[in-house]
Amino acid sequence: MWRRTDLHQLRQYDGDLTKGIVDSWWPMVNAGYWYEVCGYGTTGGTNNTTLTSGSEYAVPFVLGCNATLNGIAVYCITSAASSTLRAGVRNDSGTAIPGSTVLYDGGTVASTTTGAKTWAPSLATVGGRIYWVTVTAQGGAPAIYGSSIAMPLVASSTAGTPAQADFNTGNGGGYIASGAGQGALPGSYTVTGILAGTLKIMLKFTSVSR
Repeated sequence: MWRRTDLHQLRQYDGDLTKGIVDSWWPMVNAGYWYEVCGYGTTGGTNNTTLTSGSEYAVPFVLGCNATLNGIAVYCITSAASSTLRAGVRNDSGTAIPGSTVLYDGGTVASTTTGAKTWAPSLATVGGRIYWVTVTAQGGAPAIYGSSIAMPLVASSTAGTPAQADFNTGNGGGYIASGAGQGALPGSYTVTGILAGTLKIMLKFTSVSR
């Protein structure tokens, strides 16, 4: 995996079969547009992901340019009484795992009704760096839109031999830390699970530096 500075892209292969942007790695973005965090897979349809209360779900993204993140959005498809959703952004640990530094904690928005839920950060991001956008349900277990695809940056399994599900059901769509709790995001992130499929999270940027 390496970066082509002429195209501002991170590559897995640069021959005739170039895969192009790896993971949620956009070579360039337009200010004010929403971009969906997405991965690769043969079954990319929409599915509902019920979030466990107090667990922090993390999905990676990388830009090929400098920009300021100024929007995060998810869609609550099934509400839950007394529940809220908390969005955040973490650094990378240096080993393609969410780090302990909380770069943004957006606080909570109610998920007692369905519909789009948004946050408005103002976070400068640097091209080529890995960031982890996170979503945590608190006070209940609402469901948001997800997708049954995997993210190349995320491990599919910790087992000695991968299971069938690791190949065909989108295992490796994100990480889960069950100890996030019901308040502000903690200053640590311990992986306790691997998300089957990924979450449909949309990001918006401004101050794009080409």
